[in-house]
Amino acid sequence: MNSTPIATDGTFQSKVLKSLDDIKQICLQGEAKRVHFEARMQTQWDLFVTKMSQGNIVCGNEPQNEQNDDFEDIDRQFPKYTKGGAEELEMIIRQDFVFKSRLFGRMDELGGSKPNEAIRLRMKYLFSDKCLDHYTWRGTHEKAPFEKLTLLNDLIFKSVRRNFKGYSRRSFNKYMVEWLKHSTTRQRTVVYTYPNRNSPEKDNESDMEDQCDQFNENNYYLN
Repeated sequence: MNSTPIATDGTFQSKVLKSLDDIKQICLQGEAKRVHFEARMQTQWDLFVTKMSQGNIVCGNEPQNEQNDDFEDIDRQFPKYTKGGAEELEMIIRQDFVFKSRLFGRMDELGGSKPNEAIRLRMKYLFSDKCLDHYTWRGTHEKAPFEKLTLLNDLIFKSVRRNFKGYSRRSFNKYMVEWLKHSTTRQRTVVYTYPNRNSPEKDNESDMEDQCDQFNENNYYLN
């Protein structure tokens, strides 16, 4: 069988090297555009949060549309139930400023009388516990690191911080560790057993939310 020899002259090598260099330049240009785009979106987001804290914006992207926004289309997208739901949300808020600002406005409506309760309400709105089973805060060889979702965590934290000005990022991170850790426990079905006259009255229903809420409650404003 005859085989065609592969050219090994300097011309061929030069063409290959030039092609590789062109590909490298295209990748670098694409990365530069991505970084520029994300920086511009972050600037707009910081401006939006500043205006919101000053009362110039209540929620949403356009002031004239805020009072009419019932967030129905946002509500239909949550909570996330499947593996990868958090990464999917991170990507959306990275690329869509309007969606990000409207989601921020929706979370602002969830309220919460304490920072930990506010975090719970937002996490319950965004994710089912079954979805959170696939995450821990720092990650393991089996579970993804939730702390790496920087834009998502920043969105939740700033939503909570909006109503609790002194709440620190350290306290937020500690509570998120606990909330993610107990995702499986929260899915257990609790059966209430009525006490009989021969045993002391005791409510054996475990309230994981209250237990989690007590975590570091005395260190509310950790720096």
